[in-house]
Amino acid sequence: MDNSTLKEELDNARQKMFSLEKSASNAFSQLEIKSNELQAIQSQLDKVLNEQMELEKVHNHTITVLESEKQVLLERIKEAESRLLEHQPNSSTELTNQYGQSDINRLIEEKASTESQVNFLNSIIVDLHAKNAELESRVRAMLVGTDEQLNLLSNKHIKSRNPPLPTRLWCDNCLVFDSHDTKDCSQANGNNHSHQHYTTNGVIKNSINHDEIPRKSSLKNFHKISKQNSSVTTNRLYCDNCGIFDDHVTENCTDTQTF
Repeated sequence: MDNSTLKEELDNARQKMFSLEKSASNAFSQLEIKSNELQAIQSQLDKVLNEQMELEKVHNHTITVLESEKQVLLERIKEAESRLLEHQPNSSTELTNQYGQSDINRLIEEKASTESQVNFLNSIIVDLHAKNAELESRVRAMLVGTDEQLNLLSNKHIKSRNPPLPTRLWCDNCLVFDSHDTKDCSQANGNNHSHQHYTTNGVIKNSINHDEIPRKSSLKNFHKISKQNSSVTTNRLYCDNCGIFDDHVTENCTDTQTF
């Protein structure tokens, strides 16, 4: 074998070695990329798991508060019904003469308003359970699902994050839901009454400006209105971001995300 043949074989071996080194370098780079992607997915999974734990705590506390409010409203319904039954005379004329039509109408409106608030509480509780189930589905998809499932759940979560709230009729003069609006009230031309309501920082103030009472139903608005109808005058801390009582007020809240 002459020198030219040996030189050619040596050059071929060097080219193969260079090609193998390049392939090994590319494989190492791909391995680093996959490792970084895996770390990012693990970090995202840990974040979602922590978010789920925090949301479960908030949801459980909120549901407990709502169930308590619901029981109070149900007791008020029973009390109103028992008052009507206990003092019911033999005829509607005697009932009107004994207690007055205004008292009868007030009890009927109070019962209807309380039942409406109970139904509103039930809808909020159902919505909280649905959000918690959706979050659990996201975590399950991150553990065993595909990228397509993750994208579908993420898009669904973004679209349902701030669902439009239905508008409910509310009268500032009568303090009644779902009957008529303030501008259509028969008492609109009468004297304005000063109503006590809660500001966004959880502090009670008195005002005669009825336009300050929101028209849209939400958990925050419901607590404001339910406090107006309640005979309890003690101050309670309330946070608009967390939707909870007796912990802190909105201005001291550390959670910037509203549920």
